[in-house]
Amino acid sequence: MVVIGLGTAGCNVAALFKKYGNYKVVLLDEGKGIPKCTSVEECEEKTPNLKRNKLKGVKGDVIFITCGASKVASASLKIMEQIKDCNIKVVCINPDPFFTPSEYMKRNRVTTCVLQQFVRSGLLSEVTLFDNNRIADITGQGSVKNFYGKINETIATAIHAMNYFDNTDPIFGSRHTPREISRIKTIAIGSVEKNEEKLYFPLDNITETGYIYSINEDELETDNDLLSRIKQKISSDEQADIKSSFCIYSSDNQQSYFYSIKYTHYIQLEDK
Repeated sequence: MVVIGLGTAGCNVAALFKKYGNYKVVLLDEGKGIPKCTSVEECEEKTPNLKRNKLKGVKGDVIFITCGASKVASASLKIMEQIKDCNIKVVCINPDPFFTPSEYMKRNRVTTCVLQQFVRSGLLSEVTLFDNNRIADITGQGSVKNFYGKINETIATAIHAMNYFDNTDPIFGSRHTPREISRIKTIAIGSVEKNEEKLYFPLDNITETGYIYSINEDELETDNDLLSRIKQKISSDEQADIKSSFCIYSSDNQQSYFYSIKYTHYIQLEDK
């Protein structure tokens, strides 16, 4: 699988995939395959042909990671056009408005909405949304030096986990198959014991949920209430008119947890 990072945030997250060893990582930014530019318009106009170098040999499944606040994010569609025969899964990182100028936030909103529209049209496979502020609240902000490092690690870990589960058979249940129109999504991390979860992006109008439980071997033998807690989650979704399903994986990790994938077909971050 190929992971492409575009812009500073995209490159920082994409670079973390190198440690897993089973990804080809491509980093694109000003000075990294893309000419330096002074404006969004210039970045789009000067998007180079990357198929001869950076994108040479790219095929199959591609994860394309970017933050719309970056100038070079304006080149996203032109870059993806060069690999249009690939199955492109987009990851959009929403910056924290407290640390981001309003002009950049507006740019982010426009870019993210455009990418979602292309996903809804079927030209791109899907888009997974992450929000820096939400993630920092979940992980704890930590020191200034490690602030973005913790956020980036959380994003990369979640995406890699989804790829692992996609290619591994569960021991119980089955992976959720979303409807064709449900191409916009986010991920939540959950506590098995508390039966609670926290979203990595405040997704509006959730229509479907797929729960993925990663359970320690010992707990698979001793936790007699696990299926009851899962039923509670499914029943709660049904009452909210949310289609959901679940699957369970055996884990060597000491700590059990679950991810949930939240789906919708409604554009996020649109001006109201």
